[in-house]
Amino acid sequence: MTVHDDGLGFDEEQPTPGQGLRNIRARASAIGGGFRLVTSPGGGTALEVVLRHTVPSVRPDDVLTGLRQVGGLDAPGTPLVTRLEQGPFDAGSGTIGDPLST
Repeated sequence: MTVHDDGLGFDEEQPTPGQGLRNIRARASAIGGGFRLVTSPGGGTALEVVLRHTVPSVRPDDVLTGLRQVGGLDAPGTPLVTRLEQGPFDAGSGTIGDPLST
């Protein structure tokens, strides 16, 4: 993802009072991504964050199902909605199906 502007830019070597860029750099690094900043006084700023999927992404429903299984909790009721973007909900297993398999 790249975000750029044609604003004032800034000198990367000068200390800044905020934590924003440090946080972005640390978070991208923590998940195996990359961070690049291109800026100069008067020349605007470009910020690039590259995220790499090293493991399959996990859907929130899968996390909730796992937590229910580990905690011995049951859902208060069966969801009545099928989310087509993620695939149909299987009430028996509590999982979301593959949207491309239908």
